[in-house]
Amino acid sequence: MVNKNRDKIPEEMISFLKETKFDFLSDIMAPRNEECQFVQSKTLLTKFKKSLDNLMITLDKTDVHYIKCLKPNKKQDPDLFDVQFFMEQLKYNGIMDTLNLESQIFSTVIPKAEFSRRFGLRILDDLKNLLIGKMFIGRDKIYFSENSFELILKYNTAMVISSVRRIQKFWKLRTKNVMTPLRKFSNVSERQYKPSSLI
Repeated sequence: MVNKNRDKIPEEMISFLKETKFDFLSDIMAPRNEECQFVQSKTLLTKFKKSLDNLMITLDKTDVHYIKCLKPNKKQDPDLFDVQFFMEQLKYNGIMDTLNLESQIFSTVIPKAEFSRRFGLRILDDLKNLLIGKMFIGRDKIYFSENSFELILKYNTAMVISSVRRIQKFWKLRTKNVMTPLRKFSNVSERQYKPSSLI
């Protein structure tokens, strides 16, 4: 793509070559058949389109990152790092503002392992429609906006309460099933073994 970006030949040069007395140059500059010109332009257009398609395919395959180059010092000397100059570049290029904004947007940062231990990763699937644009999963950490993390805490609390209620319900049912025959047996045995003086 870059190699094909050439300057156009000036009109003065073309008119000069057309007026030349040399046969070879005049043959080159002679008007061509329109059909031949159309085929040539079509071929060039096809090559350009194919080259552009290849470029787009390459770009689609890449993982795009924003890269900002910063100078280590004003003199660009090797092995010299000017902290103040570097911080000024960060400030004036808007990088510090971007970082501050990012920290405000994604105010809660949790390592993946800790999140998995506390909540389980399934919770992210359960709430994925509500978390669009409000969280970001990095390589080692998960970034949440304040509202999205509160949503996860509320959902997790609701799930824990629901699980506790299910366990209580199951336990009550289980103890009822065990205790009912015991109570019946206890009532029957009490009636059978009452002293005769009380009957």
